[in-house]
Amino acid sequence: RGIGTTVTRPDSGGFADAALMMLARGDATVRDALEARVEIEVMVAGVAAERHTPDDLEQIRARMTTFQSTVRSEILAVREADLALHSAILRATRLPVLITLLGPLGELIQRTSMTPNSTVRQFDVEKHLFIVDAIAARDVESARTAMRRHFEFMEEPIYEAEIGRAHV
Repeated sequence: RGIGTTVTRPDSGGFADAALMMLARGDATVRDALEARVEIEVMVAGVAAERHTPDDLEQIRARMTTFQSTVRSEILAVREADLALHSAILRATRLPVLITLLGPLGELIQRTSMTPNSTVRQFDVEKHLFIVDAIAARDVESARTAMRRHFEFMEEPIYEAEIGRAHV
């Protein structure tokens, strides 16, 4: 005999998995995913600059420190530290609905932004520092600009060729 229906706490993993399956069924490339990510992250950085609390800023800085210490590590550790930093920035928006909707997509965005040949060099510490500094200064436009510059690696010819043809 089975144990019947089991009620569990809602989990956001299913949401991200379903979105990834939907993307995988289509023709979306890694470039498409990155372009969407850029627009989302630019908006989030601006809102975080405007709305963060001292505790949020402390968390962002702590995640930045972790990111800096892992940048010479294996790519999966760097990717995890990068995701933690970007997640802290998202939480600093103080917009519960945005956090609920985008939080589960963090891993999805990371997975669809990577190609088989992704390297640690994409994770530019200095560009992340500019983002953190602009958020700390509550400079909305500088935070948006710094976040957009963070993604300039997409325009490098070697990366451009790869992301344009790799499917999600």
